[in-house]
Amino acid sequence: MKILDYTSGMQIDPPCLILNMPDAVYHSISFGISKSGLDKIALSPAHYRFGEKTERSRAMVIGAAIHCALLQPDLYESEYMRLHGVTVRTASEYKAACKEYSLGPDYILTGPESDHIAGMQACVLADPNAKRLLTGDGYREASLFVRDPVTQVVVRVRFDFVPTDLTLPIVDLKKTRDCRPEKFMRHIHEYRYHVQAALYLDAWNWATGEHRMWCNLAVEETLPHAMKPYLMGPESLILGRKLYRENLNAFAECDRTNTWPCYDTTPELIEVPDWVLGEQEITTGETGE
Repeated sequence: MKILDYTSGMQIDPPCLILNMPDAVYHSISFGISKSGLDKIALSPAHYRFGEKTERSRAMVIGAAIHCALLQPDLYESEYMRLHGVTVRTASEYKAACKEYSLGPDYILTGPESDHIAGMQACVLADPNAKRLLTGDGYREASLFVRDPVTQVVVRVRFDFVPTDLTLPIVDLKKTRDCRPEKFMRHIHEYRYHVQAALYLDAWNWATGEHRMWCNLAVEETLPHAMKPYLMGPESLILGRKLYRENLNAFAECDRTNTWPCYDTTPELIEVPDWVLGEQEITTGETGE
């Protein structure tokens, strides 16, 4: 696998790991498929091919800033403008900064936003387990391009942190509302974190031959920014691998034939959810005579 520093207009020849590729550049690349693309394929190929493009939200901007602060603190200090005296983005000072700052509004933070990020950064790096997972030698915000050996489709993944120490897991940061196990496992299912883990680990294996572990470092968005590292379990990885393989194979076939179907339109019987029917049966049993 080639390990390259990003340069504007560079040719991407898989397998390669590209360092320092801007987040916006990575997300603008159209060839191959990413995990977010496979999530859309899971809905239907038509959702992937013809679905509306989503604009980058402020939450996504703040998420990128949090990642930068935790994974690349020197870069965060040098690139992000923090307007400590400005509380809202409608302020004239903020608007003026957006016009003048060369990196653009995605790199300009209000006082409350920068305080929020600084709080998360301080809390996470004060924890010995989190610090051990995040601060060693390795590749941060690294973009991997590799061909799936089954379909020959180019898969693109962007790692938060790949330690060079093979005894340590690959780490993916997840900001969340609640990082307790019974809550976070629901997020794993809802957002298909197990699919991401399986795809990313396999992509790394295809490129390097290495077998790695996967860790989601869940960090709560609100004070006191509680956190919890979770190693992805083997059964979840098996299921994630099954799901991404179905989605990846479907993408490859749709791309080959240039057909992008939506849902099955055959009419079928439908009812209200079982729990509604059950509740109605209980109510009827109590009141009917």
